[in-house]
Amino acid sequence: ILQSTDGGMNWTVTGLFPSYVRALVIDAQIPSALYAVAGGRIFKSTDGGASWRDLDISLPTDSIGDCDECVPFGVLAVDPQRPDTLYAGGAVGVLKSTDGGASWNAMNSGLPWPPADWFGVTALVIDPQNSKTLYATMAGNVFRSTDGAANWNEVNAGLPVTSISTL
Repeated sequence: ILQSTDGGMNWTVTGLFPSYVRALVIDAQIPSALYAVAGGRIFKSTDGGASWRDLDISLPTDSIGDCDECVPFGVLAVDPQRPDTLYAGGAVGVLKSTDGGASWNAMNSGLPWPPADWFGVTALVIDPQNSKTLYATMAGNVFRSTDGAANWNEVNAGLPVTSISTL
């Protein structure tokens, strides 16, 4: 990960990871708290990227089993109103943590399960005005949850395209 503190004029390395970084998220309430997804793992920094620790997530038993060639995590979102609430997406579907990443629960009710490909959830965003509303893309479709990811419903009606991969 590269960091600039002067509007992009100069850059310095702030983190080296086992694989390329798929996602980088800054906590809106605590700007020195960062999360990165790399190599199918989630890392956290509490010092603006100077040091990183692997959250070493144990996948919930109701998430995907054998994931040798899949992407367990590819996207990440931090609740803008509750920074201890995190969502991770990928071949595991959607996982939610309410304790800053210490423990996770699968939140896949209403999503196509198991995933049809190695990527699973390819985008995950939180409504900044109502953080109980989330949107995810999976299997080319858009899904919405209005209850903090407990339940998902497909919301493709009216979309002029037939496959969505990012939001």
